[in-house]
Amino acid sequence: MADLEEKILKQNIPGKYSTWREYESEDEESSSTDELQQSPLDHTTPPQQLPHSYTDGKSAKTGVKGVLSDHKAVKKFEKLKLEQEHAEQWDALKQATEGTTLQPGEQSISIAFQKSQQQQHDSDSESDSDDSDFLDDDFLEAYKQQRIQQLQAQENSIPRFGTVLELNSLLDFSNEIDDTDASIFCIFHLYKDDIPCCRLMNEHLEHIARDVDYCRFFRLKASIVKEDFDHVGFPCVLVYKAGTEIANLTPITKSMEIVDRNRFTSEDVKIVLQSIGIHHPFRSTI
Repeated sequence: MADLEEKILKQNIPGKYSTWREYESEDEESSSTDELQQSPLDHTTPPQQLPHSYTDGKSAKTGVKGVLSDHKAVKKFEKLKLEQEHAEQWDALKQATEGTTLQPGEQSISIAFQKSQQQQHDSDSESDSDDSDFLDDDFLEAYKQQRIQQLQAQENSIPRFGTVLELNSLLDFSNEIDDTDASIFCIFHLYKDDIPCCRLMNEHLEHIARDVDYCRFFRLKASIVKEDFDHVGFPCVLVYKAGTEIANLTPITKSMEIVDRNRFTSEDVKIVLQSIGIHHPFRSTI
């Protein structure tokens, strides 16, 4: 009698005895796990959608059979979830390679696509750079033309002379100093015809007057200024501006790096004139 009672309890009181059969649940669990591990996933078809009853967390059954049924449902849910994860990983892998068909709104993440995007970006950047260079070139050309016009206008505004005027009296000498615009240099050469360095200076001044045509050049005989003008002072050059004497070069050859006062060039004369401040109105050089 006791044996019969114990047998009934083992079969009908779950959890009290450790030897009850559990409707072969362990075998089913093992079989389910082996099946999941051995069966390859088909990556060409989408995974099955998980049933609502597996995901809502509620059990509709009670008792031993209900517990076993819920256990099976959880295992199946885990299997389907794993299949779904594998399928998603496979899709991601496919998108990272060539030949993937994208759904509307999707963007490829393949290496080839990224290279294509980078090349397109580089091309756009190069195009923008070319456009910028083109605009810069246009701006520089326009600025260049404008600057040339400004310089031409400045040059045209400068009074031009280009000759050496001969003065015959002290009054002419005084009038030229007083009447000349205050911005213009007046260079006077006091000479004597029989002095070689004076003849050489007159020759050079003819050329210099054409080159430095923004200055006024004059010559007058030294005897008009002083009867007994000392020959040591030849060639004598006086420079005036705004009615004031700014240089008395008597003789001008003392300011030159020469050995013989009868042998100097027009360039030597220009260097001396520049050293005393004579220069182009819009430049720092003569």
